[in-house]
Amino acid sequence: MRHLVIIIRHPCHLHGIEHLLVRVFSLTVSYVSTIEHMLLS
Repeated sequence: MRHLVIIIRHPCHLHGIEHLLVRVFSLTVSYVSTIEHMLLS
């Protein structure tokens, strides 16, 4: 998951919709991983 943190911390090369897509993607991944953790436990 460290590569997602790197993308979020270095959004300089992104702009507009690309930055928004990265934010939404990272939120979705964290949301899904949280649900999986709840289901497994």
